[in-house]
Amino acid sequence: LLAVIVGILVLRGRAAAPGDRPRGPIAIAPGTVNLGSKDDADDKPRRVGVGAFSIDATEITTGAYTSCVNEKACSEPGRGEGCNWGNAARAEHPINCVSYAQADTYCRHRKM
Repeated sequence: LLAVIVGILVLRGRAAAPGDRPRGPIAIAPGTVNLGSKDDADDKPRRVGVGAFSIDATEITTGAYTSCVNEKACSEPGRGEGCNWGNAARAEHPINCVSYAQADTYCRHRKM
């Protein structure tokens, strides 16, 4: 999902501490990625070109997604077991239980 992609930021060969993490989007240069599996006949290994894109340095928090819902730009995500939505104690946790369409709407609203 676009808005909820979780990446691991590594600084100087170590996992970044919360205070070390940059804020805002990080530009990713175009390149190629390896996809597929030699063990899966339906998903043969191949190299695929990927255009330039940007990604937030940190996960989108439940609190940030709440702001989008309050602005009436985003719809409420799921509330099932394990979902962070509706739990005030998880405002700083990553948003989860969102569909691709909800993630896309959030990104477009934020102009990501």
